[in-house]
Amino acid sequence: MTDELRKLVTVKPLEWGPVEAWKKCSKERAEAFGGEYQVVILDPPDGPPSLYFELGLGALQFRFELEEDPDWPGSRRPKQFASIADVKAAAQADYEARIFAAMPPTPHPTPADGGTGANK
Repeated sequence: MTDELRKLVTVKPLEWGPVEAWKKCSKERAEAFGGEYQVVILDPPDGPPSLYFELGLGALQFRFELEEDPDWPGSRRPKQFASIADVKAAAQADYEARIFAAMPPTPHPTPADGGTGANK
């Protein structure tokens, strides 16, 4: 999908709500793709809470955004965020990227091209 076409598409924001009380690490969730994004908070014994997001798509299927692990060179860990707002922004960006990736790459008629769908 071209950047021009992305400007014409508005993706609905994720709608966040509470999770079930029995979930200890997950604090909020937003339904998406038949599963849900979750704000995950893990409390390491030697530091402040670690904030992550995951995309759960059913039993034992989930995905964390990853980053390099500074403690284990060459390995990766779930990416940590500074705030819940940052977690939600990253989840929204991931959600939008997945939607745009599923859209056809071929041009469609737009007001910018006079309704022809022709490349300029």
